[in-house]
Amino acid sequence: SDNGVEIWPLAERPYRPDAAIQYGLQSFPMLVQAGEAVFTREDEQRARRTAVAVDRNGRLLFIVAEQATFTLAAFSHFLADSNLELETALNLDGGTSTGLLLTSPPVQVPAYSLLPTVITASPASNSTP
Repeated sequence: SDNGVEIWPLAERPYRPDAAIQYGLQSFPMLVQAGEAVFTREDEQRARRTAVAVDRNGRLLFIVAEQATFTLAAFSHFLADSNLELETALNLDGGTSTGLLLTSPPVQVPAYSLLPTVITASPASNSTP
């Protein structure tokens, strides 16, 4: 995308060591591709869920299901069918480690199990380094 935020499956587009990527992470599974639910393997395991997504306008979204409502397949379909207009979504670690903190508007979804690593995001600056 124009703002440098992308989510893609490595099976379709392998990582190249010479790619101009500043930061990246990997996780599994992909939940949404081209706006469609792509994880359809059903199971009975409902859990709190966390995903990172990019919408059709190229915006980065962090999405948390605070309650143990969704299986992964149901979460995939929920995201694709939502009004968020997601282009892609990637599952992140969920369950008891699911947590979210926003400063504006103030929102807090406390994790039941603390992990030693977080992802942070700040508004893009209009100035160039």
